[in-house]
Amino acid sequence: LYRDGVLVNDVPLTDTTYQDTDLEAGAIYCYEVKAVYESYTGTMESAASNEWCSDFVGITNANSIGITIYPNPATDQLTVKSGIDIRRIELVNYLGQVVRKQDVAGQGTYTLNVSDLESGVYFVKFYAQDGSASLERVTITR
Repeated sequence: LYRDGVLVNDVPLTDTTYQDTDLEAGAIYCYEVKAVYESYTGTMESAASNEWCSDFVGITNANSIGITIYPNPATDQLTVKSGIDIRRIELVNYLGQVVRKQDVAGQGTYTLNVSDLESGVYFVKFYAQDGSASLERVTITR
């Protein structure tokens, strides 16, 4: 895993997620992933994945600030219940691509249709009215 062109993790991962803990709020970071594997001719390395960049504005866990997501895992829809004023909800796939975006206004209960998405792990990203963001991992199953 590379952040801004610098190797930040060289320990083999068996999971499809990685939590980067050495970040500054407000900074923009760009990530790339390479697969390293052993073959009969030696160690092989894939080309880098598409670069994914994001600005980190002090992202917190959604549950810790009064946002609930259910069911998790989900099959057809996700329900989001917010006790804080949010302005946008995004569903992001493992490649960092936004696959759903919904502008909302304030507190309330919102639903996201996920029936046409592939099974896998996604992140629901919430943008509050004050500009802060929070994140929660969800699983879509078929």
